[in-house]
Amino acid sequence: NYMKINYATIKDLDYLIKNVHVESKKIIINKIKSKEFFIAFEEGKPVGRIMFQYFWEVIPYIELIFVEKNYRNKGIARKLLESLEKEARKRKSKYIISSCVWNEKEPQFWHKKVGFEKKGYIDGIQPEGREVFFVKKLKK
Repeated sequence: NYMKINYATIKDLDYLIKNVHVESKKIIINKIKSKEFFIAFEEGKPVGRIMFQYFWEVIPYIELIFVEKNYRNKGIARKLLESLEKEARKRKSKYIISSCVWNEKEPQFWHKKVGFEKKGYIDGIQPEGREVFFVKKLKK
């Protein structure tokens, strides 16, 4: 199977509106313009996405990473992360930050598997409870 990872473009807007839980279309359009989305395509079909923003204009923070159910366990999330790592290095970042809710076992396992370390948590910012934060130190 042929997989390709690209920055999201305006052509991907409908896909992102349907699949990203963001309050407004305007936010998604701004994130596309700021190159804060990568989409994984398999044979031309979108099968995964990573949405991020930057702390201090340098350190990427992953807001969302998702792979469609039928395409999981094929390394797509890892490839999306690698695309973000490449971008982070261009910005001279030494780290990537991510987080998930404390009781989400699968995402916590994935973070550890791909090299993130648990660094702490914040209570009271998610209705589901404690948000756990991870940091991945990038290799040069």
